[in-house]
Formats: sequence, structure tokens, C-alpha cells
Amino acid sequence: MRGQDAMTQFAKAFFHKDIRTVEFTAGNGDRMLRSGGTLAWLFNNPGNLRPKSKSLYPGQIGAGETKYGRLCIFASVEAGRAEKRALLRRKYNPMTLRKAIFTYAPPADNNDSEAYLSFVKKKTGLSDGVLVEDLSESQLGAMMSAMEQYEGFNAKQDTRKEKWIHVTQVTLSDGARPIAEQSVTIVRGDDVREVKSDAFGRLPLVVTDRPGELLLLQVGRNTTLQCTVELPLPAQSQSFVLLRSGSEYKATLASHNPLPGTTPRKQDPIRYVVQPGDSMQEIARRFKIDSRRLVGDNKATVRDADRIYPGQVLWIHGKGPGPAGAAGNGQRSSPVIPAAQRQPLRQPRSKENQGHPLGVVALDQKRAPWMETAVAELRKWGGTKESVIDDTINYHKQIGISFKSLSVAWCASFVNYCLKTAGYKHSGSAGSQSFRNSANFHKLTAPVYGALVVYSNPKKPGQGHVAFAYCKLKGGDVAVLGGNQGDSITFNSHRGVYIDMLKYKLQGYYVPVAYKAHAEKQLKQGGDLGEEEHTLKTLRAAFGKSAKVTQEDRNTR
Repeated sequence: MRGQDAMTQFAKAFFHKDIRTVEFTAGNGDRMLRSGGTLAWLFNNPGNLRPKSKSLYPGQIGAGETKYGRLCIFASVEAGRAEKRALLRRKYNPMTLRKAIFTYAPPADNNDSEAYLSFVKKKTGLSDGVLVEDLSESQLGAMMSAMEQYEGFNAKQDTRKEKWIHVTQVTLSDGARPIAEQSVTIVRGDDVREVKSDAFGRLPLVVTDRPGELLLLQVGRNTTLQCTVELPLPAQSQSFVLLRSGSEYKATLASHNPLPGTTPRKQDPIRYVVQPGDSMQEIARRFKIDSRRLVGDNKATVRDADRIYPGQVLWIHGKGPGPAGAAGNGQRSSPVIPAAQRQPLRQPRSKENQGHPLGVVALDQKRAPWMETAVAELRKWGGTKESVIDDTINYHKQIGISFKSLSVAWCASFVNYCLKTAGYKHSGSAGSQSFRNSANFHKLTAPVYGALVVYSNPKKPGQGHVAFAYCKLKGGDVAVLGGNQGDSITFNSHRGVYIDMLKYKLQGYYVPVAYKAHAEKQLKQGGDLGEEEHTLKTLRAAFGKSAKVTQEDRNTR
């Protein structure tokens, strides 16, 4: 039986009550099925801790409903012990040993508290009148060890079972976005299956039961875009991204040389998301329109024609549908269109007014599409406190987490909400560190626009912060855009606030696996965070947040 090793980092766990089995899932996709033993061993929970109502303990990756009520599931027994130690110090420190044991295992819950106390005293040599706060760390460790023995943590060892399952995850991508609804034929020996990629470009998981077996993927058979890929299945979990190097476009053309007197169809407005390095003049030149008209059509959202920001929405060839508001506190902006609802823009145009129409296809704006949502939320809520935001939107619930309010740290849920809206697979967790161990994300060597910047808090293991890399700041710092920054949605400086002020540790820069190829290409070209033209003050002022860095900037969870 292979146990959990030091390199395995479990990201989530689920208790199958009907078969009394915990399914642990690691970041690389490995699954471990654990059964038998005691519940404390099964759940990596030596203290039999119960879940909090609004948040998770450090290291907690799930919870299970048992005949004794709900109990926490921890990523490792070490994480479970660490939280039990923290609980004893936090809650039981002022108590005597006697009171601590009688509180921890009260007679009202059918415990023989006196026998429990006698066992701990015998194993540790402590008196029942000693205060927990007076115990040294080694004495507290001895007390915890005695408690584990009495509660039978290591009982039923002969019934313990652990089975590892290795899987292969294949994601289809055009280099920046996942490819959904793509037909693929999977061939394994004599077994042939027809499948389709899901909304995140993923094919169904392939379980490795015969290491060394060859997996044949026929992508897009009987279509204009097709390929055949062979993948070996090793004795470990793995993830592959299949990139489509070409693109297929379709457009409907108007008739050539229309009859005299025919009124040309008016160009419908085009929705354009500002990219890093854009200017109003450059956008106007690209679309062959007068820059003054472009500014006029977007005057509700553009305060200064010389300053536009990545992620902003502009309308080309007219004003867009629905109300649009200026950047600022609580004001409305052009609505974000979910990825699944975005339709190609195909408008008939004439080539050099010769009566020969062009087919105009959708703009291919590949740079971090999730940043459109992040900036739209910033426009709505910049500088607004989380207690007010909470009345309208709960980012936890938006990604399927049941936390009732934003009083629970929500930086990761905000990031996941932006990714989900853009059609990318997210981490599914409210934990800032969940992106580090998820097979859905790829780690970069340096930041690009929209990359997830993950920090850890050395004072609180398992906790930290996550935000999006936005642009360079004057002086060489980088602006990060995120939720739960100063109890709001705003910009902060990467080095100035998180590294120097809060003393956080940078854990890395991450992007969705479907975006890996595009991100790596940007890095090879020198990055896409722009020039050092902005300051934190100008960015915050443009989106409604107080321009000064204050004590509130420490309120990051």
C-alpha cells in the first residue's frame, strides 16, 4: 500500500458515506481512495474537528457527514495535527488540564471524561491542575499524542486501505481559449469512443489501468480541421494541452455590385475590449474611423481621451446597446457578455468602395479575456466596501461555494468568478493557494497581463492572497487588480503593498492551461504589461478608489 508522500499535495476531498471511503484529489489529478481505519485517520483529523460555519481551517480540503455529525477532512495528518494544536492554544490555553479534557470530551456526550483524564496524566506525567498555557511545546505535543492514543487514532490498522488512481486530462485550446464542443474519437486497443470537449475544452478523464498503453486521439475527424495524436499512458497522472495552430472563419457576404439606388446597410456597432498598449488614435486608425467620432461615441465611459485602460469596453461605429456609465463608484458600465453568448460580428462591407463586399469576422481578442469581467466589476464597485457589494453579489456563490457572505476571504472567489465568466476552468475553491496545486493552471516564469499573482502569508500557513497582474507602474513596480483588497475591489502595488508592507511571499504567476501558449508567446516577445506610464494614484482615481495607500490596504484576506 502506497501512503501519501511528501510530494503529494491534495487539493480537495469528498467522503462517500455509503461506502465509507474518502476520495482525495491531488493537484496533478491523482486520486487516492482511502477506506477502513478510524474516522480520525480516514479524515486526517486527529482532533475530530468540526467545520466552521463561514470559513475553512488552514489545510482543510473538505468535510464529511458521519453518524457523529460533520467532521473536517484535512490535506494531511500533519495539517490536521497543526490545527488541533492551534485549537488547544486558542481555546483551551486558560484552562487546567482537568477542565480542558472535560470540555474537549464532556460527559454529556457519553464520554468517560475521568478515565480520559487519567490516561492523559499517566502518559504525560502532568497534573490535572496544570494550566494548558504553561505547557511547553513538547509537553503539549505529548498531551496531543496521549489524546490520539486514547481516542484510538491508530486503531483498526489492519483494515486500512489506500488505492491510487492515475488519470490523463486532455484540454483542447487555440493557444489562448479553450475549444468547446470539439468532436474527438478516443481509441484504446479495441475500445473506440466518440466524445466532445466540454465548455472548458476538456475531454473526459482517461483512467490509467495499464501503464504503457497507447492512447489514440482522432480530433475533428471528417471535418476541415483534423489531426491524430498518440499519447502514452504512464503510471502517474498527467495533463496535456492540444493546440490548434490554424483557425477556421466563416462570414456571409452581401451581393456583388448591388443595383443602383440600393441603400448600403449601416455598419452595426462593434464591441471592442481595450488591449494593453492601445490608444484611441491607434484604435481609430485600425478601424478607419475618425478618432473624434470614436471619442464621442464613448464619452460616457472615457473621461480622458488620452487615457484608456486595458479591459475597458469601447464601441466602434456607434454607441453600444444599453446604458453605459463612467468609471467610478457604483456606476454602470457596458455589460460583460458571457463567453458562451458571444456571437461573431459579420457585417457586409465594400472593398475600397468597388461594390465587392468583404466578410468581416469576429475580432480575435486573445489577451486575458477574463480581465474584461475584472475591469467591469472594478467599474461597478471600485472603492465600495464589501458589506455593500455583498448586498448585490456574493462571489463565493457565483462559483458554487456556499459561504453566505463576503465576510469570508473572497480574493480567490473573485478571481474564479472572472475566469468562469470568460469561459475558463477555475480552481473551484475560495483558497488563494488553490491555483498552485491545480492541474487547471500553468505556472509562468514572469507576469503577463491578466496572470494570477499568488502570494502566501508566512505568518498563517495555507493562507495568502491572489490578484491579477495589470500593468507596470512608474518606478518599476506592477499594479495588481483584485478583490478583497482594502475590503473592496481595487488596484494595489505588487511590491509596495504585498511584499514590503504585508511581508507576503510571492509564490508565482499562473494562467489557465488553455492560455499557456499565448502567455508563453507574450513572454518571448518581452511581455505585455506596457510601459511604466501609470501610478497607483492615477489608476485608483480613474476607478473610484482613494488614491492614497492607507492602513486599509492591510485589509487583504
